[in-house]
Amino acid sequence: MPIPARPTFATADPRWQYRITDDGSPTLVQTSTNDSMHSGCGALAETRYVYLVGSGVESRLAAGQSTRVLELGFGTGLGWMVTAQAAIAHRAPLFYLALESDLPPAAVIRQLDWHRFIDNRDLVDATIQWFADVEAASGTQTATPPLVFGNLILEVSLGDAATWCCGPMHEKYQLPDQRFDAIYFDPYSPESSPQLWQSDIFAAMHAVANPDGRLASYCVNRQVRDAMKAAGWNVAKTVGPPGGKREVLVASRS
Repeated sequence: MPIPARPTFATADPRWQYRITDDGSPTLVQTSTNDSMHSGCGALAETRYVYLVGSGVESRLAAGQSTRVLELGFGTGLGWMVTAQAAIAHRAPLFYLALESDLPPAAVIRQLDWHRFIDNRDLVDATIQWFADVEAASGTQTATPPLVFGNLILEVSLGDAATWCCGPMHEKYQLPDQRFDAIYFDPYSPESSPQLWQSDIFAAMHAVANPDGRLASYCVNRQVRDAMKAAGWNVAKTVGPPGGKREVLVASRS
């Protein structure tokens, strides 16, 4: 079945274009590689179904449980905003750490008009301001500022995720009270970022997951599943989001 033509537009930064996906929500596309941050079948639908539902975060937050999430590939911040909105609705504490190599500028994030898709306007405004604060801090010795929103905390580690997996911060998150309940594994594809889809990366993710933690990913590539299994994950394919991929992946640590 041919891929449908989806409206694509220029942004304030020539490195990025934005594309309207099938559920009406936008995603960013790298101009140089044509890599898209989300499925063309629906950026918002994919994020909710693959990551919040697949990882078990949605059910944890609905029960009011304090939840810790690690995301590999922060992108536009959509995963954070959707998760944060659910945490706010259920008054559940949330700690959200993301690993990202290259954040889009705040001007590009503003163009995506997330207010149309995220009900909590204050949350969207705070997230856009956070992008601006990170830009202001770039080129200085100032660390990436966290975003504190009520009982929600967002931290983003900028740089190579593979380097993070071998460094002292990774060791910190192996401590029992620092581990994660869910991992949103959302880097670009194995073809575009092969170094992030290897067994050593999945072993690093395994080491920082709680015993009942889950890892969710859109990718069901056989080599990826084998790399996860070699790292100790129990891997299963599950039905994909309506109108999207036929299958997605959920892996459990225990």
